[in-house]
Amino acid sequence: MKRLTSALLSTVAVAAFMIAVPFTTPSCDFSCEPWSFIEEEQDNDVAIDLEPPTISYGDGQYLVDTIAAGDTSIPAGFGPVVNNIKEAVVRIESTSLGQSYWWQPIPKERVGIGTGVIIDADKGYIITNWHVVEHTDKITVTLCNGKKVNATAYVPAPDTDLALVVIDGKECDAQAEFAAGDLEPYSWAVAIGYPYDIGGTTATPTVSQGMISALGRTIKVKIENETLTLKDVIQTDAAINPGNSGGPLVNMAGEIVGINTAVLEGGENMGFAINKDTVIDFLENI
Repeated sequence: MKRLTSALLSTVAVAAFMIAVPFTTPSCDFSCEPWSFIEEEQDNDVAIDLEPPTISYGDGQYLVDTIAAGDTSIPAGFGPVVNNIKEAVVRIESTSLGQSYWWQPIPKERVGIGTGVIIDADKGYIITNWHVVEHTDKITVTLCNGKKVNATAYVPAPDTDLALVVIDGKECDAQAEFAAGDLEPYSWAVAIGYPYDIGGTTATPTVSQGMISALGRTIKVKIENETLTLKDVIQTDAAINPGNSGGPLVNMAGEIVGINTAVLEGGENMGFAINKDTVIDFLENI
């Protein structure tokens, strides 16, 4: 039986392709529990009173020309599509904290690296996967310009594998738009994110293209020791790898159609994204 695994770059190897990114920590005689004030600031179970986000929708206008290819057409390039959204795509690092001998918070272990997308720049709201930020004490967001900022809070929705991460809105220069209307199967799709935390001289995300292979899938995702059932998800053959979790799947207008979340272990070109309608429903009920 094939398993579905989350597309998070993690220290916990839930599948053969997951890779570890450990932090070292000094040895200590006391329990290395999270430092209290950090736990209070970003406690997973604390209810956070936030204003609802302002959700923006695109006009669905394709940003690329097409080239005739027999009975169909193919995009002439994906640059305009990516440029429409890439500044809103961010890298997310979640870290567990311990204590030093001097009672200072220190990185104990890098829990995971994933992707997020800014959906309300004024409020500093970023949508990502819950499994990217679960069980964490500190969330660091790297913007497209390379600047690192700390998240001030987050709102989890474990049942849908979604989470809202909050940063200072003054740091946000761009936000993404959602596709309006119904999704079309077999249409072109582009996945954007930070797979395998590949670095370089810029903070540019990695882009892969494919199509919406199917709609309305129900999948079971293995996240650590939990199995999560996700309904009405999008299947895509756009390449999704560890670190892509929480990043957008977009149409040819550069609008969000889904949030990348999982791949089929042992399968080829079988990735899955949370449908934009599920994402919008979560945001509207914050």
